[in-house]
Amino acid sequence: MIIYLDILFLKHFIMNYFLIEITSKALKQKTKVINKMIATILTSTYSVVTILYSLENTIIKILIATIIVLIAYSPREISDLIKDVIMLYVITYFIGGMMTSLINYFPTQTICAILAILIGDFLLKISRKILQDIIKKDNYFCNIQIQLGDELFYAKALIDTGHDLQDTISGDTVIIMTNRKIEEFSKELSSVLKGEHIQIPTEYETKIRMITYQSLGNKNGVLYGIKVDKVIAYYDGATIENKNVIMALTENEFQKFDAILGLNLLEEGEKIGNTSIIEIKSKKTMGKNFNYN
Repeated sequence: MIIYLDILFLKHFIMNYFLIEITSKALKQKTKVINKMIATILTSTYSVVTILYSLENTIIKILIATIIVLIAYSPREISDLIKDVIMLYVITYFIGGMMTSLINYFPTQTICAILAILIGDFLLKISRKILQDIIKKDNYFCNIQIQLGDELFYAKALIDTGHDLQDTISGDTVIIMTNRKIEEFSKELSSVLKGEHIQIPTEYETKIRMITYQSLGNKNGVLYGIKVDKVIAYYDGATIENKNVIMALTENEFQKFDAILGLNLLEEGEKIGNTSIIEIKSKKTMGKNFNYN
């Protein structure tokens, strides 16, 4: 009997891919296409080798199934791993035979067409993901609402992954804010943070902080900041509140944003809702404050 390795591999590839996909649906787990593809190639190669060399070993089968589950579904616990392996075996036992019969019935041209569809779908999803990453450059920015006393003001902030400035005493995260934005809130506060006031106004005196920093080139310095009541960030569909924030002034002026914050403000904050309603309200309230081009 003549065995065509390419056709044999294609048949098992299609069958194994759908078995892994069905198992994913049964487990209600979202899995990456690339992971499923790698797992499918592994199990299809094993299937072909088993047929060619008549290898039937229960231990190897369990080992291969375990590796497939680890690649495709990435279980976090041993109990999840065992559950996923059992589910894969159950689905393979009940559905695998039926799929084998159907695939063996299809002519070679149909098998190649199905494989082309699978590969095309994979490439389409990868391309779409790359395009989304390119388009989603706005993810480097977020809108923030700052509360200081009874007053609120808003700004557009750059999320700088390298920005981890904190108050050495309290550990509060520090937001860097431009002078033009602070002046919009209060010219007196701007003057205080510039160090121009001999006597700090009563409403600010317990909130003023001195933040030491070290920048590239071992340049050291001190920024004047003020402890705010809270900052609410509207980012990536979430509304995140953080009450451990100090707002410091920078003399630098930026063109497309007015503040710089680090990921720690988002990661250490409390998620209090989504942005679907709040962002619309904020944009109407702020007028052209967020209209950066």
